[in-house]
Amino acid sequence: MEIGAEISMYPLREQHDEVIIEFIRGLKQKEGLRIHSNDMSTQIAGEANTVFSAIQELSIWVMERSVNTVVVVKYLNKAIEPGRTFEIE
Repeated sequence: MEIGAEISMYPLREQHDEVIIEFIRGLKQKEGLRIHSNDMSTQIAGEANTVFSAIQELSIWVMERSVNTVVVVKYLNKAIEPGRTFEIE
């Protein structure tokens, strides 16, 4: 099953850009994910296990390297093309 996810990350420190950028770079290295980033969030689509696994692995990586980080993830049981909208039937 393909799913979509939207991630927002809030490192609670002054130099936070590098943590977010490294997280997104890590996602882009994973095969089977479609990714779109904007100023507010990063959207991901792909096979459910691939999406869940990538988010879990990279969230742990960030939390081990950052003092305090909030990671908000929303999942959708439908894969939409990241960066685009869809009509609700």
